[in-house]
Amino acid sequence: MTEHIPVRVGDGARPLTRRPWPRLPRWLLAGAAVTLVVFVALATFAVRRILDEQTQPLFERRTPPRAGVQSHDVGTVQTSALTPVPVSCGVVEGLRVAADEVVRPVLVEAITEGLCDRLGTFDPELARRVVAAARKGTVISFGVFERTGDDSTTLAGSPPRVVLNNRFAGTFKGFLLPLLAHELWHAGGAEVTAEEEYAARVVEDAVCNDLRIRTSRTVSRGCGDARAIVRRGRVAAVAELRAVGYL
Repeated sequence: MTEHIPVRVGDGARPLTRRPWPRLPRWLLAGAAVTLVVFVALATFAVRRILDEQTQPLFERRTPPRAGVQSHDVGTVQTSALTPVPVSCGVVEGLRVAADEVVRPVLVEAITEGLCDRLGTFDPELARRVVAAARKGTVISFGVFERTGDDSTTLAGSPPRVVLNNRFAGTFKGFLLPLLAHELWHAGGAEVTAEEEYAARVVEDAVCNDLRIRTSRTVSRGCGDARAIVRRGRVAAVAELRAVGYL
C-alpha cells in the first residue's frame, strides 16, 4: 500500500487554487487617480489655449494699452536685470539694449543693421519717433509676459522700456524688425490711441513687406495680422480697434 504524503505549497508543486493578487495600497490608487485627473486637466487646458489662439478675433490678438503703464496690456512682465548697453541707430544715440551675451548680439544687429539701416525706406515719421525714443534713453530687451500671446509692449517709465516677447529670442533676427518698428512707433510712450495703433500696424506691415516675410500665421502671425488690419482700411480698422478697447 502506497503511503500518502501531503504536499505543501512551496514543496515544488503548484497549489490547487491560485493566490490572489496583492491588494494595492489605497494611497497608491489615490495618487494614480489624482495624477490622471491633473494630466487630463492640463491636456484640456493646452488644447483650449491652442484653439483660443487660433479663433481669437483679429483685433483682439494685440491687447489695448494699460493707460500710462503699458502700450499693450500684457500683464506682469519679467525683464532682464542686466545693465543696458548703448547701441547706435545710424547717427542717433540713446537707445540701449539689456540682454545676456547669447541674445544681445542678435538684438543689437536687428536694431542697428536691420531696422536702423532701413529707416529711409519707410515713413519718415518712424525715424522721428526713433529719435524721440532715443532721447528718452529707451531700453530694448526681451521679456516674459503674463499674457503670453502678445508679441511686444512698451513699459512707461524713466527710461521707457520696449519689451519683445521672450519667445522671439531664438528666432531669425528679421522677425524682430516688425516688432521693433511697431513699438518704436509709440516712441517710448504707453498712451496708444486707436489711430496710433493703426499707424503702428501700417509701418509694421511696411517692414514685413520690405523683408518679404510671408504673411502666413504659421511663419509670422504679426505680419499676417498687420496685413489683414491694413487691408481693412483706416476708418474700418480704427473703429474695430476702438471696439476692443483703444481710445
